[in-house]
Amino acid sequence: QAFSEDRYGDPRVVLEAGAGSFNTQSLGVTVDGGSNGTSYVLALETFETDGAEIKPDDGDKGLERQSLLAKLKHEFDNGVYLSSVFANSAGHTEYVDDEGDFRVGVVGITLGVPLVEVGETRLTLSESRDESDADVLGSHYNTKIQRARLENVFWAADHEFILGGEITDTSLDGYTGSAVYDVADQRNTAGFAQALLDFDPFTVQLNIRQDDHERYGTSTTGGVALGYALDDKHQLRASYGTAYRIPSFNDLYWPGYGNEDLEPGESETVEVGINGAYSQFYWDVAVYETEYKNLIDTTSTSASNVAVARMQGVELSSGLELGQWRLQTALSFMDAKDLSTGKRLSRRAEKSARIDVDREFEKGGVGFSLVGYGERYDDT
Repeated sequence: QAFSEDRYGDPRVVLEAGAGSFNTQSLGVTVDGGSNGTSYVLALETFETDGAEIKPDDGDKGLERQSLLAKLKHEFDNGVYLSSVFANSAGHTEYVDDEGDFRVGVVGITLGVPLVEVGETRLTLSESRDESDADVLGSHYNTKIQRARLENVFWAADHEFILGGEITDTSLDGYTGSAVYDVADQRNTAGFAQALLDFDPFTVQLNIRQDDHERYGTSTTGGVALGYALDDKHQLRASYGTAYRIPSFNDLYWPGYGNEDLEPGESETVEVGINGAYSQFYWDVAVYETEYKNLIDTTSTSASNVAVARMQGVELSSGLELGQWRLQTALSFMDAKDLSTGKRLSRRAEKSARIDVDREFEKGGVGFSLVGYGERYDDT
């Protein structure tokens, strides 16, 4: 479990264990705390599953993984802060006609500088890697992504404005048999702006982003969201947004799977919702529809573009607190279709549900989670 908010105080230890179908098992421990302007998080997890049969008579395809997450942040007396994150996940996976080891990791550092009560500037530098080896295919694959991101945040009364940009460099090295990958590094440069406006009882969020990719050219995306407080307990909301997904190097070149002819995917999403929040109870209902052009769809053996696709769904959630007990539930219903064929999109369940029950004690707590998904198909 990764805690996103900074926490100060005595060390807290959280133990997690899970089990599910296909002999799935997980065990994790997280320690966090802090004092004198310094906060930290350290999390360890192990996960394994026997998996399921993907190809007839090819046996179950299992996975085992060990993960580490470490976060450290220090804030100085003048408000300047420095934070770092290190995450690494390594293991062994089996897939159709092959198996191999993998490692995925990221390291990053962020410097935040206050702007004399009017905002702050944040600079983040990060590098991520995705490495894998396939035993039968005889391949080694290593994708590296380096990113520099600058954000300037400004506050004016109850409003917030964000202006920034980022540069992302992606590179690939490796081989399959005797063939060495000869792929040029690619750079994407982006600028973005966002406004969070509060005109009680209305709230407005506006955002726009422009990307300039060396291979795929320029794209512009954006969105608008509107909220309206019916009273102090209920709120209506509606939003519209566009997105543009550039194929990753994994989509394009992964051994035995990648497709160099992939085109970028585009989408438009509309969502409406309503929620209620009370002293010990909350609920939320959302309805959405997303339309895709050239959706990048992946299975265990291939990556391809779906010319026209649509996802429609309803999401329901609620929570209840009674003393030291906390109960949370979530339900999701989704219809995901390839509009060219009328078939369901692969790897997307029509129904899913989650229940979380937690009990807090003076010096600790215990929790239970149950997660279920409907049938999902690797190839429809």
